[in-house]
Amino acid sequence: TRLQEGVEHQKERLAHLGLAMTIAQGTPGAIEMGKQLLGLIQKEVGAEYASLTLINPDGTLGERLDLFQGMAAFPVTSRAGGITEAVLTTGKTQYITNSWEDTRSNPALVAAGIRSYLGLSMRSEGQLIGIMFFHSTKPDAFREDKLFLESFANICAIPLQRARLLLQVEQAKEELEATFDAIPTYVVLIDDNKQVLRANEAFARLVGQPVFRVVGISICTLIHGKDERLHRCPIENSISGTEGEVVAFREPHLANAQLHVRTYHVASSPDKPRRYVQFYSVVGY
Repeated sequence: TRLQEGVEHQKERLAHLGLAMTIAQGTPGAIEMGKQLLGLIQKEVGAEYASLTLINPDGTLGERLDLFQGMAAFPVTSRAGGITEAVLTTGKTQYITNSWEDTRSNPALVAAGIRSYLGLSMRSEGQLIGIMFFHSTKPDAFREDKLFLESFANICAIPLQRARLLLQVEQAKEELEATFDAIPTYVVLIDDNKQVLRANEAFARLVGQPVFRVVGISICTLIHGKDERLHRCPIENSISGTEGEVVAFREPHLANAQLHVRTYHVASSPDKPRRYVQFYSVVGY
């Protein structure tokens, strides 16, 4: 029957789009991923103009993407009291079926020949991720695709949110590493076997090595210049002693420097190896 054919057609569309979304998730960056997804659905529904606006965590409008097919590009900006604002405030789909008759229509769209357009919210776990718009030069062009596009918009929100969170994690990691390297104190992170996991620039200078070369080396080798275990090693005493307590020692390997070291345990789950962060300071020669 015609109804069954319609259902099968929608299933085929969703399967096709689902496969494309899986591929698109390998694209770095939310806006680049959005470009692939938006272009895909734009062709599927025959929209001459489609746009995607990401929503910042504070609720303001973020990056925007505009795609045109079969018509010349033109500038469009959101207006106070417009459809974009309505989607933001209500979270509901906004549909202009005939821009010539609807007073909510954007004059720039009308002037460009747009007759109908659909605004959709994109939500993931209750959070507004972005807004999608699809525009056509034909009136009421999206009546049959409205429910399909609403489902697609929310499905797209999931990988877009993931991409944005990954970017935030990467940015936070870069800021943390920059801060770590900028600390003037000599700082080193070691594992339970006293192997260096991470060191800042200051510590690398102290032991006369580039940062990348100290990773994986025993902290005792770097400080004492010897692979064999020292009797009453001050580094081992610091690790096994009272957390944060200063252990003082003179180190011939480092120009006979008088050093202080403080060791702190890094909190971790019981099933994971222990890690320690050590702070060294040179108090004299």
